[in-house]
Amino acid sequence: MRRSANEDRGYESPVTDTGRDREELRADLAPWLADRMGLPGLQVGAVEIPSTSGVANETLLVDACWTSRGQQWSQGLAVRIAPDRPLFPDRSFLSQYLVQEALEAERDVPVPRLVGYEEDPCVLGSPFFVSERVVGLVPGDRPHFSETGFLADARQDQRRHLWESAVDTLARLHSVSPARVAFLDPGTGRSGLEEEMHYWRGYTDRLEVGPGWNRDMLEQGWEWLVGHQPRDAASELSWGDARIGNMVFRDLEAVALLDWDTASLAGPVADLAWWIQMDRHSWELLPGLGRPDELVERWERHTGREAMHLHWHLVFTAFRLGVIRMRLRRMMAADGLLPAAEARPDARNESIQLLALWLDETPRGSPVPRKPPISLR
Repeated sequence: MRRSANEDRGYESPVTDTGRDREELRADLAPWLADRMGLPGLQVGAVEIPSTSGVANETLLVDACWTSRGQQWSQGLAVRIAPDRPLFPDRSFLSQYLVQEALEAERDVPVPRLVGYEEDPCVLGSPFFVSERVVGLVPGDRPHFSETGFLADARQDQRRHLWESAVDTLARLHSVSPARVAFLDPGTGRSGLEEEMHYWRGYTDRLEVGPGWNRDMLEQGWEWLVGHQPRDAASELSWGDARIGNMVFRDLEAVALLDWDTASLAGPVADLAWWIQMDRHSWELLPGLGRPDELVERWERHTGREAMHLHWHLVFTAFRLGVIRMRLRRMMAADGLLPAAEARPDARNESIQLLALWLDETPRGSPVPRKPPISLR
């Protein structure tokens, strides 16, 4: 039986669905799209929800249909709606749109073409933005792409081609000038990395982690992060959720990068550490996908840069994932998607266990995840 890269997690991430009335949404969205696209008489077809991924925001897939010069036309669109109960409080929803808009101007960084942004909640009940839907395949989270789907069914050489295209696209993203995304700087005087640390400290404090080993390990991890914080890290673009599960592929080539919920100026090595940890052990389950060392080596070769402070960023990634999964599990328990016991402050949290492993501590709970094998310089 094929294992899954999700096996340490013990649950599948939910797909956000607020249960909107589909007919009402079609009726409300059609005139907005007709105006933005300059297509009088435009209609909206069936509304779908992506079935394999989408936790932080509600995403709807629709078809815009219109007639021009007696011929029927259609365009697939993705509608991204700001959440009423965000997984990442205090993150700017508008910034997601602005990052994607900035990257549209970068010839070598593929992103879906934008249609427009709407701030007024009167249209759909919350701010939203619309982009064209890119035709292709996305490695799914639900179920995980290591279990089933086009990547699990592919040959080893096909997986390798896809992985190399993904890493090369990530490297091109990291060549984008910070000036292109200067709006990500809130003007506090802190560096991009310091700003990220400030955000995640506040995220953790608002979470009210509760007593127990998880809290103690998080605090130990935080003290280590502060004590070993890189002082020479430049403020550069970080995707925030870098992984192949946020890429669209066509003919094994990366043709679009998706999801900018946590984009920041924390720098590109933050993305390498996130990719390594989110990839879990997929390269073991699906031969052809690159190992962590191969990821770093290929990225360094294509960028001409060194992945400085990678160990620090791996610790920071485990810390962030630990509190994200705490909050997500509480949200899932509140919605009846997870037993309440699994959302308790002292419940096993594989990311906090991994945080302990990165700090050479002994994790509590069972099973214990494995550290991704990586050469740390």
